Amino acid sequence: MIDAHVPGHYGGTGAVADWELAAELAAEFPVILAGGLHSGNVAQAITRVRPAGVDVSSGIEAEGRKDPARMHAFVKSARAAFAALDQGARNLSPELQPTLAWKEEL
Repeated sequence: MIDAHVPGHYGGTGAVADWELAAELAAEFPVILAGGLHSGNVAQAITRVRPAGVDVSSGIEAEGRKDPARMHAFVKSARAAFAALDQGARNLSPELQPTLAWKEEL
């Protein structure tokens, strides 16, 4: 899990994680990206970092509660970005393609 760190605060700050560091780690290990994600930036985050998954909390809240419309927009953006990455990955060698199978089950 890659998340933003704000000294003196525990989660939900809306601060964006270090995507450059996250991308370096994601090139070596499966990572879940969190930290400041919302429907407006999740596709860019997925494209730049190429994480195994994403995590969101305050990025889909309105007035301190999970908002269904924001959640739907986030999931739609995330799925589209992962699908675009997967489409490009179809050109990978066959031994690497099974790592994408779990996403197709969603």
